Amino acid sequence: MAWISVTKDRELFQNLLDFTGNTLFNLSVISLVIGVLYLVVGEVINTLYFKNRNKGNGQM
Repeated sequence: MAWISVTKDRELFQNLLDFTGNTLFNLSVISLVIGVLYLVVGEVINTLYFKNRNKGNGQM
């Protein structure tokens, strides 16, 4: 009887670990994607916006 409860607890714990791992992985992937998009969009905006002001002299 005790063995069954220990096995159940271990299953629950494993499921919790899997869920936590997947959630952390998904969060890290999402934040990575957001970071890349932010960099790309920022670069495009900088290029389009500052090209008109600086005439391409390479200063921010």
